[in-house]
Amino acid sequence: MTLAQLRVFEAVVAHGGFAAAARALGMSQPAVSAQLAALERTHDVRLIDRASGPPAPGGAVLTAAGAALHGITEPLFALAARAEELLADAADLGGEPIRIAADAPGYLMPLLAAVRRRHPDARFAIAAGNATEAIEAVRTGRADVGVAAEVPDERGLHRVELRTQNLVAVVRTDHPRAGGKTLRLAELAGEPIIGRERGSGTRRALERAAADAGIALTYGMTADSREAVLAAAAAGLGVGIVAEDEMLEDPRLVMLDLRGPAIPVVEHLVCRAGARDTPVWRALLAALPAGAAPADPAPRSR
Repeated sequence: MTLAQLRVFEAVVAHGGFAAAARALGMSQPAVSAQLAALERTHDVRLIDRASGPPAPGGAVLTAAGAALHGITEPLFALAARAEELLADAADLGGEPIRIAADAPGYLMPLLAAVRRRHPDARFAIAAGNATEAIEAVRTGRADVGVAAEVPDERGLHRVELRTQNLVAVVRTDHPRAGGKTLRLAELAGEPIIGRERGSGTRRALERAAADAGIALTYGMTADSREAVLAAAAAGLGVGIVAEDEMLEDPRLVMLDLRGPAIPVVEHLVCRAGARDTPVWRALLAALPAGAAPADPAPRSR
């Protein structure tokens, strides 16, 4: 018995006959018949019987021995295909850098570290921006994948949820509300808000919740990064609004949970719909922890 003979047998079963198996394997039909006959002759057994026996996938009819052998060869060659795919992915990921557009690179780094452990030659090129910019980079092909909040459900994009977190308010320690643990959304009315620029998923989520509650917001400042929002809040310029995991350790700041209602923000990994079967996308999905999103290791304080 040879591996080549087993591959021929599996191809005949999977493709429903000798002619189809020959086309799939790039062999002549007589060569396929000869390989299968040699396998049967070596072990003095019939594996395929066109006259009786339960039908196999694709239309070929297996004997009892053939059905038992198929139970072994099917997973065997499925594993072989996975091994070939893994090796091909490893080669592909060692080429050009993976282009990633991210609205919050901190979410991304543990995931890329996991990819690197599996593919040591993988390289990355990160472009930071807001959610709208990250999604547009994916749409237009300027990025292979994106990490962005509030990714729309549209036909041209494929998305996988990474995590859901709530928005929080951040104030300086001498702010009148710094002594509490929560801040109701209605209490933002009249406060100078330090928020992200238009196009940010954080800003969209905040303004949607405020509109639903009939609350008017006043922006004292907008900024294009979480670091700028936090620096402005630390300078006493108003109430900063960020996603909870964007909070950094800073003795000048207090983090307050937004309530009435809580405002969730969903972060996604996104690619073009046609890129779901690329080595890059498969490598990123394989690196995701089972049932969990990659964690941002940045410390937080309240």
